[in-house]
Amino acid sequence: MSSECSIVGDEAALAAPEVRSQAHGVFWIAGHERLPDGARRVAEQLGAGWRVRELDADPPDEPPPTVEWLAARLLEQIVARQPRGPYRLAGWSSGGLLAYEVATQLIGRDETVEFLGIAGAPLPAANAGARLAESIAHRGSGRAGDPGWAESALDHAFAHYEPFSLSIPVHVFELHSTGTVAAAPSEATAGWLARLPNGRLHRIDAPARHDAPSAVAQAFADAIAHALRDARRAADSTTTDRVRHAPERHYQPHLPIQRGAPGRGPIVVIPGAGDNVATFLPFAIEVDPAWPIHGLQPRGLDGVLVPHASVAAAAAAYLPVVERLAADAREPVHLIGHSFGGWVAMALACRLQASGRPPASLTIVDTEAPASGGRLGRQYTFTSVVWNLVRALETATGRPLGIAHDALLRADRAGQWAMLHRGMVDARIIRGASGPRDLQGIVRAYGTALRTGYDPAAVYAGDVTLVLAADFDDAEHRLAPDDVLAGWRRFAPRIALWRCPGNHYTMIRPPYVEHFAQWWQQRARGDSGMAAASAPTPARDLASN
Repeated sequence: MSSECSIVGDEAALAAPEVRSQAHGVFWIAGHERLPDGARRVAEQLGAGWRVRELDADPPDEPPPTVEWLAARLLEQIVARQPRGPYRLAGWSSGGLLAYEVATQLIGRDETVEFLGIAGAPLPAANAGARLAESIAHRGSGRAGDPGWAESALDHAFAHYEPFSLSIPVHVFELHSTGTVAAAPSEATAGWLARLPNGRLHRIDAPARHDAPSAVAQAFADAIAHALRDARRAADSTTTDRVRHAPERHYQPHLPIQRGAPGRGPIVVIPGAGDNVATFLPFAIEVDPAWPIHGLQPRGLDGVLVPHASVAAAAAAYLPVVERLAADAREPVHLIGHSFGGWVAMALACRLQASGRPPASLTIVDTEAPASGGRLGRQYTFTSVVWNLVRALETATGRPLGIAHDALLRADRAGQWAMLHRGMVDARIIRGASGPRDLQGIVRAYGTALRTGYDPAAVYAGDVTLVLAADFDDAEHRLAPDDVLAGWRRFAPRIALWRCPGNHYTMIRPPYVEHFAQWWQQRARGDSGMAAASAPTPARDLASN
């Protein structure tokens, strides 16, 4: 991945740093099909006070990249040049798709995206992945320097991309001839209309005098520059943060599970990838009812909001809730994180430690070590996300979904959604009255977590217990105790290991959750010196959600 950056439009290269910082920045994302002088033309139309930077996305040698991976590399370049928002993004053709994914990841980091414009960017065709399979095998068998490699690699990435809806306005620019009445939305725009909630897509006509590349480029540049100025004026006239920021910034993750009794430190539970706090209800039933238990619900499960795209962003969003719970109880919290939630629990513990108020305990449940090159933080196409989710659901429920890997690979996108929906209905995971669109939240949240890496910025000095499942159904996904313990010890030197009956999912479900709950309470009593907990009673004081 290499990225070129050109600064044009306001003589920024000659301006003093403080003058440059006052310019309105725009990032123009260039795909492998370039709009002739696109960034320069937009900058000329915007005039003084604006700075347009062009970024390139070049694929690595191998394997073929994903759009999410390419966008993450572009995001690194963008943040290096502009550490905080508001961000303004635009791109033509494949660059538009990359701009869309960059915006998604910025929102996932709780940054403000003031403008997103995509011009001539068709959505991937439903069967594009299947059509490209043979082409990739022939053209993409070489290295990055071979003819056709970059084109094949990028085609592969775009064919396997599944864009999900955003909660911000998306400006889609359509070309038409000057002097003619704008026609109905093109097939590409109609596809975007189907993806985005009502009112989120702004269709903008770009009239061109003729279809020569230079005329097309100028038409798009004129329309994009005009829309950018309108968006800037609208942002300047907005006075409240709630209107200016995407709804993700106002998400409330706190879900009370059990009220408990005064004098106990609250237990804060964080579920794993694509999971929700209901996973910990069996744990709440098994422990002493005097324990206050609170869940932190991952964002995006509703299928509307963008999930957090980094562990740091999730921890930063959760921290005020955790601090408030500790302050209300006048006791430090106990953190329990399962799977991907273990990373978030670790990040929260480090932040609490830095503030001088460390948690009472930190329990990490069957979570691979950070920065260990495991399953998390790697590239996953949409198809591989779905297949991993299928296997996870089968392991968690003990029921087959009836989806064959080869059949999933051969199916077009609509077919893949239908197969997953039918399998989850047959396995009694979701209601039969639901539809494939109802799965978007879990698929998106699960895929985002799979692609998210974590390299802790600090070492946690407190005691930590790593709980690993004693059983495993898939050797590929097994966490080897010695290896994972050694990996965690780099970031938490005072970590100890306990093995829990069950597999990755059943260890916190009946019947094995009883062992986990008993062990955890014994450990908490030993750490805190509290008297033995009273025996559980049939009447539970469960908080309503």
